[in-house]
Amino acid sequence: MNDDLERRDREEEFPFEFWKKCAQFGIQGLPVPPEYGGGGADTLTTVCALEALGYGCKDNGFLFSLNAHMWTR
Repeated sequence: MNDDLERRDREEEFPFEFWKKCAQFGIQGLPVPPEYGGGGADTLTTVCALEALGYGCKDNGFLFSLNAHMWTR
């Protein structure tokens, strides 16, 4: 995920392919109730998943985008 982080940062490019990978894995839907197609995870579980993702992904802008998307209602 971090191979071309500096280039993307310089060019102000958003990594949509990473967004799609996280979506396929279900990250964005973790806190969404199952009746709406989400994972139904509680807040602590979702935060732990995002923390773990943060250890593997050093693109802070991308992680911020995920968080902003998930917690803004």
